Amino acid sequence: MTKLDLSEFDEIGVKPASPAEVEKNSVKTQISQNLNLPVKKPLQKDSVSPKKVALGCLIFFFALFALLIVAMIFGLRAGEETIMSFGLSPSSLKNWTVGIVSMLFGSLALAAVISIVYNLGQRILAPKGDFVKKAKAGMKGLVSGIIFVVLLSLWFFVYGYISRFEVKPPELPIEIITNPAYTYELTSPLQIEFSADRIINEFKQDYDIVSYEWDKEGDGKVDNFGPITAIYFPHGGKNNGVYEVILSVWLQPKGGGDMIMKEYSKTISISKQEIYGEIEVDRVSGDVPLTVKFNADEIADPHGSEITNYSWDLDADGRPDRDGFTYRKTEWTFDTIGTHTVTLTATSEDFNDDGTHEEKTFEKTITVHTPADSADADIWIEANPKKGFAPLTVNFTAEKKLGLSNSTSSRIDQYEWKIGDGLETLYGQRSKFTFKKPGNYAVELVVTFFNGQVKRDMIEIIVSDESIAPEAIIQTNPTISMQHKAVAGPIPLKVSFDAGESKDVDNNIVKYDWDFDGDGLWDEEGSLVSYEFWDEGSYKTALRITDSDGNESRAEVDILVGKELAVVNFGANKIAGTVPLMIDFDASSSRVPTGEQIVSYEWSFSADASEAFIHERAQISHIFETVGEHLVKLTLHTDDGSKYFDITKIVVADPSLNAQFFASRVSGNAPLGVSFNAEDSSGNISRFEWIFGDGGTSSEQSPSYIFENPGSYEVVLRVHDKLGNVSNASKMISVN
Repeated sequence: MTKLDLSEFDEIGVKPASPAEVEKNSVKTQISQNLNLPVKKPLQKDSVSPKKVALGCLIFFFALFALLIVAMIFGLRAGEETIMSFGLSPSSLKNWTVGIVSMLFGSLALAAVISIVYNLGQRILAPKGDFVKKAKAGMKGLVSGIIFVVLLSLWFFVYGYISRFEVKPPELPIEIITNPAYTYELTSPLQIEFSADRIINEFKQDYDIVSYEWDKEGDGKVDNFGPITAIYFPHGGKNNGVYEVILSVWLQPKGGGDMIMKEYSKTISISKQEIYGEIEVDRVSGDVPLTVKFNADEIADPHGSEITNYSWDLDADGRPDRDGFTYRKTEWTFDTIGTHTVTLTATSEDFNDDGTHEEKTFEKTITVHTPADSADADIWIEANPKKGFAPLTVNFTAEKKLGLSNSTSSRIDQYEWKIGDGLETLYGQRSKFTFKKPGNYAVELVVTFFNGQVKRDMIEIIVSDESIAPEAIIQTNPTISMQHKAVAGPIPLKVSFDAGESKDVDNNIVKYDWDFDGDGLWDEEGSLVSYEFWDEGSYKTALRITDSDGNESRAEVDILVGKELAVVNFGANKIAGTVPLMIDFDASSSRVPTGEQIVSYEWSFSADASEAFIHERAQISHIFETVGEHLVKLTLHTDDGSKYFDITKIVVADPSLNAQFFASRVSGNAPLGVSFNAEDSSGNISRFEWIFGDGGTSSEQSPSYIFENPGSYEVVLRVHDKLGNVSNASKMISVN
């Protein structure tokens, strides 16, 4: 046998095998080669088993899940404010934690169950004599069962621990709820629903809610009542399209005590106001051929701009049949039976953002019936009045016009009146009905003849709410003479008419019509006009005002024009003001008939004219020191002994009511004593009312009050006068 030289292995630091090992390995190699068997190579020391890699990854991910759960639990323990400071939702974090815990422990428990089932199967399927394999499989199944029980216990404990964290849902703000919820950049006209549900939930446990008062425009007037209300906004109002709707909630403590009031507000912003109104017709149905008169007088622009064009599509072909400014009124004959839709496009002189004129389309439906050929009569409705304020009583009459023959076929068997949409049915040629609520009501007349033929006519009754109706007021220059009970003067008499003092709750009168000579025709439009009377006689000048809701109001003034009338002119520099009120009078523009000359002026400033005195000059001044209406009488004495007099009214009011107060401090530690002083309040104050925000009240002018508990309190001062006017002021007091 050849001896191996192993010195070279020593040089590189590798321990050589012993001769016996070398010989043994050589024999194994030789046998493997002779038997054609593969030679088994020794395993590398740095190789890793795939099972170990998979197990390591699983352990890593489960550890990562466990760390995430621990982090979430610590986050929940930190509190809602800390969670929200990271931009997270506490409820979402809790739900995520519960989900991850369930996923982790559920996966582990499922793996334990699979292991239990597998090892039980191994134990059952093992050979009967192989007790070692059975014992080994049984031991593994037992360990898996213990792990399963531990996992379930941990799962139950962790889930219960997380569930203890109470995450409150985010509290909704205590505010007015609206539908639509977004109340900015709206387009009028529109109606908005308001709800005080959140406010009710806030106070219902400790207070009885006495009343809800809704102020549409923040002007101190109550417009609606109740926890839920709907308010109609026909236009942008008087404050550039912004309404500040205020809700005053009056609360009564359940344990007794004085009422308190809480105020909440909601801003409504109207950025666009559409043209409004409706088409008026003399009838909405009838037998063919049917001629209908259309009137667009009620259509107007809420900005007060003029309607510059009326475009009518009367035959529904999509093309205008009447087009132009002069077609505010028109008529059309319908020759076909059926329902016809008439459209009117009204164009305003206002411009949209894109440079086009603002316009809006209105529709009216006309129904044309088959004629009753054998009934030789024409039927129509006469209603008086057709428009008014609720409750409105309307008298209806069924008018008829007989044909060429008064035959039996023209005899009427029944008159049937259908009021509104099933509101009531009346019978008879003449009928009367009272509409108790505002609205537009269709009234249909159905006439049945003895031969069974039927004819119909329909009319619309418009009932408005008087509480929102405008009030027409006429002021003239020269003023109304108390002597003549009219505006009096010689020919030619030029009178200036001013309707600017007319009133409307929405403060949006859009149309002023004047009939100067009382002939029933409207002569001019505008709030400030003038007219010159050239003919002698008496006239009734009428004013009709219309607001944006289509409500109307009228007023009249008498005009007396003579060939030569005395004119008694006070020339007062003002006719109203607050006490003390000083007024300068100048009667030098007064006139008497030709041939007479004024020699003296007799003035009386007392209520019964008992304290009259003669003054040679036409100018005089007087100070009114008491509140109320004062009648000033001026009598002109002429050189021939004639007397001409007139009376004017001066209104002296209290100084405006204004609540103001001073607080000695507005913050401090509890108990906090604060002194209040309302001496700066102005007006004819009859009563002071203090509400301190914690249930306490006072009626003193300058009370002192102690706030026992920490908190923020709104202190409200209300000052009242004898006429029922109220002014409010408030301050916040912070108690630490």
